Amino acid sequence: MRRYLLPILALASVIMLLTACADLWSDTEEPTGYARIRIAPRETTSQSVEPKEIPAIADSLRFRIWQPTTQYNDVLTVNLQTPGLTLAIAIPAGDNYIIDVVSYQNIGYPVALTGDRATEIDIAADEVTNVALTLLPWDVTITGPDEVAPEAEYTLFFAPEDGGGLLTDNTFDTVTLRASQIDFSNPAVALPAIAGQAIHSEPDGVNLTGEAPDVAVDTDLFIAALFQFTQDWFDWTLPNPAERSMFLELPNRHMGEALHQIVVRPSVGGVEIDVSGLK
Repeated sequence: MRRYLLPILALASVIMLLTACADLWSDTEEPTGYARIRIAPRETTSQSVEPKEIPAIADSLRFRIWQPTTQYNDVLTVNLQTPGLTLAIAIPAGDNYIIDVVSYQNIGYPVALTGDRATEIDIAADEVTNVALTLLPWDVTITGPDEVAPEAEYTLFFAPEDGGGLLTDNTFDTVTLRASQIDFSNPAVALPAIAGQAIHSEPDGVNLTGEAPDVAVDTDLFIAALFQFTQDWFDWTLPNPAERSMFLELPNRHMGEALHQIVVRPSVGGVEIDVSGLK
């Protein structure tokens, strides 16, 4: 059973979680604590050199509270229209909970912007535990060829990094390669079609394979990957089915990152002429 309290708070610079006593929920049958989550407001501008905890373009936060041993998993989505708020989430008393949070923008489906993870959280009926979450953007290291021949197959390895510690081993499910001769770095431009089959993510990243286009001159190929979060992140309570899932683009153009590029380079042919003398 989940219950929420939503009083408005003063502005805060981080998200604070406080677990407290179970006697607030008198009708629960098992010992229950609660996580009291204090949510910072969004940034007021998208222009900054420093990474944003909750970017100005973020619409909502999604929380995942889970325990690997007991398989407990609860997901909650909070709209960010209110400048600052708190909510209380009832959680069965226990040890070693993990609390994850992602800020996202809804572009017809949710795309993650920043995230963080807190581990080894103990929920007790008679104790208070303070946990601070500072949301960070994801980065990605992409390795592979810098250039490729027309119609040739190429493979790139995408290794996600950071995101506050939300890495691939229990965050991402499938990944698809997106590639185009047209620069789609502007987030207003739709992602290009899938270039190949969806691949399951691995703990340290994923190899994605595509085929270069048939071109007659040197051509830039713009590339990104679309990661889908596991279904443990889905919020099935949302009325809009399209918003229940969660995705992440890497490089993340929604956070101003440049797309990966390789060059499609045709072979240069010609005739060798040996001029040995005149008659």
